Amino acid sequence: MLARIRTLITNIRCAEAEKRTSEIAMLSMQINPHFLYNTLHTIKVLSIMQGVENIQTVTDALSRMMHLNLDTRKLISVAEEETYLRDYLQIQQYRYAGKFTYSISIEAEAKGHFLPKLLVQPVVENALQHGIAKAQATGIIQIRIFLEQERLHILVRNSGPGFAPGLLDGQHYCGGGSKHIGLQNIDRRLHLLFGDHVHVRDLADLEQLLTSVELILPEITESEAEQDADFDRG
Repeated sequence: MLARIRTLITNIRCAEAEKRTSEIAMLSMQINPHFLYNTLHTIKVLSIMQGVENIQTVTDALSRMMHLNLDTRKLISVAEEETYLRDYLQIQQYRYAGKFTYSISIEAEAKGHFLPKLLVQPVVENALQHGIAKAQATGIIQIRIFLEQERLHILVRNSGPGFAPGLLDGQHYCGGGSKHIGLQNIDRRLHLLFGDHVHVRDLADLEQLLTSVELILPEITESEAEQDADFDRG
């Protein structure tokens, strides 16, 4: 009996400790975004006062990116993803200082469809780090999103070194040693969400010296995205 009482007391203490930890984490989540937004706004005001336009541009872009990052939705529209990508690439152009140019082409009909939040940015980041950054000449990044045969196609192409053979094979995923772990995580994430109805593949265009990553996933309409959100809230 005494042993059971001690165990019960220990469990209660652990539960209370976990509750306090969760409450602290929730409070931190409520405070930090406001602090960061306010700080970014302060930086923007100072940049305007000093006439430094590039700082204002970067803070505006980062503020919009943070807003979407903190959004609790799992699915966002392609149009929202496009805005996020443009903000991300705008910031990266300052970082890489004229080392690349980019283009984003999105089919009008595709903009109203939905996809997992912030799906494309890690692919673009990978292109920058492992393609553009290693090239001597000015590189290019091309992003194209379109619908075809009831599938949403996302194609990211970049100049620079290609992938190692079999990079996205399942046997490479769990090792964790690859520098391209972002691509493997995307592959894993999409397969968990859609099973075998998704494809992630890397391609090489030897003629144009471009490396491509293509994501092919099921179409998700606005009504389907709303149903998913309602299910999460329920």
